[in-house]
Amino acid sequence: MSLSFSVLMANYNNGKYIKDAINSILAQTYKNWELIIVDDASTDNSVEIVESIARSDHRVKLFINSKNRNCGYAKHRAAKMASGDILGYLDPDDTLEINALEEMKNCHESRPDIGLIYSSHYICDEDLNIKRLAYAAEKIPENENYLTHGKGVTHFATFKRKCYLKTTGINPYFKRAVDQDLYYKLEEVCTLYFLNKPLYKYRIHEGGISTLKNLSKSRYWFVKAKHDAYLRRKSLKHIKNISKKELNAWYSILYVSKASDSLKRKNILKMFCWIILSILKSPIDKYFILKLKTLFLNTRFHKLYKFAISKSFKE
Repeated sequence: MSLSFSVLMANYNNGKYIKDAINSILAQTYKNWELIIVDDASTDNSVEIVESIARSDHRVKLFINSKNRNCGYAKHRAAKMASGDILGYLDPDDTLEINALEEMKNCHESRPDIGLIYSSHYICDEDLNIKRLAYAAEKIPENENYLTHGKGVTHFATFKRKCYLKTTGINPYFKRAVDQDLYYKLEEVCTLYFLNKPLYKYRIHEGGISTLKNLSKSRYWFVKAKHDAYLRRKSLKHIKNISKKELNAWYSILYVSKASDSLKRKNILKMFCWIILSILKSPIDKYFILKLKTLFLNTRFHKLYKFAISKSFKE
């Protein structure tokens, strides 16, 4: 019997885009799926849209939180409600390619030894016009893993339910970097595999959770996921861990993000305080250019930064 698929979706006020996301599931070439949608107490028309679709297709299942929690809580609940052999998250403002589930199902069936399979994805504009392939999607080197390599696992990531149950699962308290935290946990209990095909369309828009204006908030949870994985792996002998020095370097970058926020608010004193903390946390590391870019990102000085970097590289 073919493996069943649970597509999981956490939604909050994505009424403008969620129909596109659901339609991309309805159009899949592989039909043995369920779509679990947990709505996090939306205040727009999201619920009405989902309910109208669910009435005509029993595979679309809607659960509504009584009050707004956060992304982690909604995704955790969605995973708890899932019954499929394979699980995978689709954000309500993104879409899947028509063959995404079939490609993943076939790969999971042919590789029973693999727990998590991830693909490449397209970066799209607000109207889902493809702009480019994702840069970060790649095969992780054999002597590295997702945590130590720093990149690799991106959309569309799918994992066997039996592997998910070996972990503590989605952290319901995480507000961002929810998937990243889960994938660190999964690679501690199973093997990862890169399916080098673009199966997911990632929509860039102003309200996105990872837009530039949310950079500092996103980076906090990004670093927390790394910190939690570092602590877990201190007692695990079978998987490579990052060093304390590397972790401190990421905290240093986080503090520069805070400095950038202060600069945007024209709070120069606080900006210098965050920069000093950043230097104290990691005075010398390989991320200097990233820190410089982060400091001036999304500020009036960003053009100055780009000019300075271009000049330095030419010289």
